[in-house]
Amino acid sequence: TSGNAATIPLTISKTLIKKLEEQCPILEEAKRFSSKGTLRLLREDNYGQAAITAEDGAFHDADPTLSYIELKSHKITASVDATFEMLANTEIDLSAYLTEVIIKRLAKEVNRLFLVGNGTNQPTGLTKATQTVDLAKQGTVTINDFITMQTQLLPEYAEGAVWIMNRKFFQIAANLLDGNARPYMTREVIGEKIQYMFLGHKVIVDMFMPDADVEGNVPVVLANIGEGYAVNMLQDITVRHLTEIGFSQGFERFAGYLMADGKIVNEEAIVAGKVPGAARAKAAK
Repeated sequence: TSGNAATIPLTISKTLIKKLEEQCPILEEAKRFSSKGTLRLLREDNYGQAAITAEDGAFHDADPTLSYIELKSHKITASVDATFEMLANTEIDLSAYLTEVIIKRLAKEVNRLFLVGNGTNQPTGLTKATQTVDLAKQGTVTINDFITMQTQLLPEYAEGAVWIMNRKFFQIAANLLDGNARPYMTREVIGEKIQYMFLGHKVIVDMFMPDADVEGNVPVVLANIGEGYAVNMLQDITVRHLTEIGFSQGFERFAGYLMADGKIVNEEAIVAGKVPGAARAKAAK
């Protein structure tokens, strides 16, 4: 406002430093359905048994025991507002960027729910698997904990099974050494990407997996996602650029939603490593 002063506009550069987050691709690997309303999946709990039958005797009669799992739909939403000034001053294609932001937010939340969802008005996550192995606490985890998880998984599901853990627990696993001081964790280049392998299974590091310092937490899962988890996606992610809703307040809105549910459909294809009480932790020292 002083003499000979000029207003210098602010311009946002074309360069954008994006935040990288580690996420498990459950949606890509799971059994995927697209059904309106509630989808019921039959599950074989027991297929019965055969028996020796005497001459002229009636065949042994034993019906299989079947139950069902219901996949419903939960609406997951996200939105972001951008002021007219921001839209006008940036050299970035902000419409494309904010659309990507909405998609990433929705994918992130879906991923979180498919991992740790509690099943009450939301999906049931992989960490809620009922086939569990007691681990030692974080500072005393040994290779035996992982071997026990691996041997509890049926061989039919071992091929294609992956370890899922957060970065903190991954570093613990990576520092486990054999008798010759060599790490059990190996690093390979698969499809031109660096991939970690642990006891023969691919390792996925995910930010939403719980830590190992709280009793009852599940910091690691060994899962054949394709065999053990099912997802119902009613549609692909829907994103809208709303130019009128905030016009008089000086902003435009980007909003999106999806409708999905996910549940464990085969408990035998998933093993969860669970942090037990103090007695188990002391015994591991």
